[in-house]
Amino acid sequence: MRQIFTIPPSGSNLVFILILAFTMFFSPSNLNAQCLMVELPLNERAAEATFIIEGKVISKTSFWDEKQSNIYTSNTIEIYKIFQGDIINLNSVEIITPGGQVGMNMQVVNPSLQLNKGDIGVFFMKKNEIELGNARKENTLYLFPTSAGQSFIKYDFNSGVASGPFKSYKRINEDIYSVIETTTQKSYNNISSFNFKKEAQQYNTSLNKSITGFTPSTITAGTESILTINGSGFGATKGSVEFTNANNQSGTDVSIAALDAQIKTWTDNQITVEVPDDAGTGVFEVIRSGGMMFTSSTNLTVTYAHLNTNSDFQTGITDAYPTRLVDRNTSGGYTWQYFTDFANGTDIAGAADAFLRALNTHCQSSTVNWLVGANSAIDGVDRDGVNIVRFDNGTELPNGVLGRLSSWYRGCSTVAGVPEWYVEELDAVFDSDVNWNTGTGVTAAGQYNFEAVALHEIGHAHQLGHTLNGDATTGDIMFPNISIGVDKMGLSTNDEAGMAALFGRSTTPVCSESVMTASNCATLPVELLAFNGEAMPDYNRLQWVTASEENNAGFEVQRSKDGQNWETLDFVKGYGTTIERQQYKYNDYAPLTDISYYRLKQMDTDGAYEYSDIISLERKVDNAAALVVYPNPTREAITFELGGTALERYTFQLIDPLGRVLKSWDKLEGTTHSISVEDLSNGFYTLVAQGANNVLVKRFVKQ
Repeated sequence: MRQIFTIPPSGSNLVFILILAFTMFFSPSNLNAQCLMVELPLNERAAEATFIIEGKVISKTSFWDEKQSNIYTSNTIEIYKIFQGDIINLNSVEIITPGGQVGMNMQVVNPSLQLNKGDIGVFFMKKNEIELGNARKENTLYLFPTSAGQSFIKYDFNSGVASGPFKSYKRINEDIYSVIETTTQKSYNNISSFNFKKEAQQYNTSLNKSITGFTPSTITAGTESILTINGSGFGATKGSVEFTNANNQSGTDVSIAALDAQIKTWTDNQITVEVPDDAGTGVFEVIRSGGMMFTSSTNLTVTYAHLNTNSDFQTGITDAYPTRLVDRNTSGGYTWQYFTDFANGTDIAGAADAFLRALNTHCQSSTVNWLVGANSAIDGVDRDGVNIVRFDNGTELPNGVLGRLSSWYRGCSTVAGVPEWYVEELDAVFDSDVNWNTGTGVTAAGQYNFEAVALHEIGHAHQLGHTLNGDATTGDIMFPNISIGVDKMGLSTNDEAGMAALFGRSTTPVCSESVMTASNCATLPVELLAFNGEAMPDYNRLQWVTASEENNAGFEVQRSKDGQNWETLDFVKGYGTTIERQQYKYNDYAPLTDISYYRLKQMDTDGAYEYSDIISLERKVDNAAALVVYPNPTREAITFELGGTALERYTFQLIDPLGRVLKSWDKLEGTTHSISVEDLSNGFYTLVAQGANNVLVKRFVKQ
């Protein structure tokens, strides 16, 4: 289960707010997001579900929706118990889950409920709302998960424990059955004689045999790497090997079984097996045919994982295949496009910049070729050739989900009949109701850091799976959990190694697609589109426009009377990192009387800088009238006149050294006028007289 961020449903907002407030007050760092999902208490999941059953997945069938936009899977569930819902005269139901495989097309939706044939546990469901089209069968009840991965509690027969993404339940009757019955106010209805406790007992029988060792002790997952397990008593008949579930933040759920095809050899004293992509750091188990179990005495360390597609196409045997990135945009990689409201900050201000910073971090680590293109009007998730990034609409995302990544894959068959798979399209959607920190400052106790979440989910787009190295605060960025109020924005050595290896594999051609090429990661130079100015009646107006910015601290506005010697007038703050066009302006209220030369000194946050082109503005001066200011210097007052010209023909402004207008006058009578300057600080000031066809300027000194 490769998930992305989550938050409680709209129907339980009050409960969530109370829980969040309590947790923030007493322990802000303990409210975690499982693969960026927020934990929903069992009683809350039971209260929301209109159907709750215990059962077993006995078959799976995938299909396209009516628009051929998304793939879904219909999972047939044999019913053992009914806790909630009107299920009459039925021994099975169909649970519809997002994603699946139809021919050589595959879709994976994270987070979502992802079930395997043979899974047994408790399901929390509601009536299905997906248009099934030709996939619908008569006399069949179709259900849909209520809260993505938290809609299923899986039984682990090896340990006798049931597990969800956040929590394990050792006492099935007390910790699960009783809580559901208390919430629903009804007893469950037994449909079969299934008893989990009795079924699990056979796995606890010991033969006093053991795992004596394994090599290597450190390995990667989903990369076809081989683990050799030594011991005794494994039996001559192939059983199964199960690994610690990297999607479970506790690291205590040993339930990720290698596919039968991934077990390469099996003898009584040695097993060789490919480590599956969902395996994480922790112990592993060998389960002998017949149910006896052996557990490793030490942890297997999994440094990184690459996502796989599990397919039986043409071969007839389900196996796992590593995926690749290709050149989908004819520019060497993939182009993401922001939905308009995401890009302009209508939903959440700063989200687009945070997402772009995360993209650039990935690029800097592996040179993966991610680009950001023009904004898009697409406001949905469909297989349409556009890699859209957007916020959700209303209750679009399931209960508890902060965001979701939909990945489409295309496959082909080699001459030997072995399938190969590549990423065809990626769509990301986030929950707009979350309290996000989209900036670069410290994340507050009640917020989630959007950039950290984006780093994790772009990691999945980068075809990385979860790891269990570290913890929610300091672990790998691909750790399946992040704490609220935590800034975790750097990539670990494990993350970087996984990204580099994936990029390396993607340089090998697949399915006649062009290979991905390395990016120079120069996604965000400060691109100055225009710099111009205009001599206004009483000031010079400067304007400039940037197409994009990276780490832009801002601009020094500089002026010169000869184009050689420069003075700095002011500093205009930049927008940092952005792909949006930005417009700037600056008014020089004390321009030179003849020609003023201007340039911009663009400054990065790391101190680097570069200059713009130079522009010049010329002001026309009416020599028939001269502006006279006296005494100059002055301490108490000044008098100004226009050589006998009536003052009423002009407007006047007093400008301070920073270019700010302190005072202004118009329709003055007579030919002279006096003002007090006692309240002014010492320094240079400018008096500007604006007539119908000219502007007169005079500087004076206040002592």
